[in-house]
Amino acid sequence: MILVLAVLLIAGGIGAFALLGGGSDSGGDGDGGDGGPEVSNETPEFAFDMRFVTVVPSSSDDAKPDQEAAQPVAENITEAMNAYYRSAFLDPNNWREANYDSAWSAFLDKEAVTGAKEQADVITLGDAYTGAESVMPKPSTDSVKILLSPTGKPAEAVAQVTFGALVTDTSGELTTVSNLGQFFLKPVGAKEWKIYAFRIDRQDQPGDQIVGSPSPEPKKDKKSPSPAAEETP
Repeated sequence: MILVLAVLLIAGGIGAFALLGGGSDSGGDGDGGDGGPEVSNETPEFAFDMRFVTVVPSSSDDAKPDQEAAQPVAENITEAMNAYYRSAFLDPNNWREANYDSAWSAFLDKEAVTGAKEQADVITLGDAYTGAESVMPKPSTDSVKILLSPTGKPAEAVAQVTFGALVTDTSGELTTVSNLGQFFLKPVGAKEWKIYAFRIDRQDQPGDQIVGSPSPEPKKDKKSPSPAAEETP
């Protein structure tokens, strides 16, 4: 039933979206006593710019959904994605150690966490940038599709995001990390939502790139299939 609902969501179409950016406060650990640059242990401020909200009734016979009432639900879903990306891509305490334990709390259950860990190099910053000086988000966007139950309550959702971040290493070399993500979520309370399936297309490109633009020399180009996505026609 979960996969069928996810397929219905995708079949309805979802807007996709864009990048990361941001800045980080200086402070925290220094780079030794040799006068090197200070690095920050603070997570940069980050939030997706929510562009579209779509509500899908459980059947064509249902009354037209209340779009205004869906807005705060979509905001809760977007905040779940904000928190995930801060932890999985932007928190220097995580990417410097390549330890993303705090990010797994965004997932619904043990099965979802296991699937996420198996693809950690795609759905987190991974272990390629542990020696970086900074990771700063760029402006990013998301769109949310909400599927209603027969009683008119939010039953599932799909958040589609385009995210990017600019990584600076200690020599000043820049790398743009970007991904187009599709996340399937379920409510676990009045306001909280958790991820149960996902698909992310990830690309890391040299230099300060426009997120989502092709690079003639991509450093990485990886895709993370989702159980739900594999059922999509």
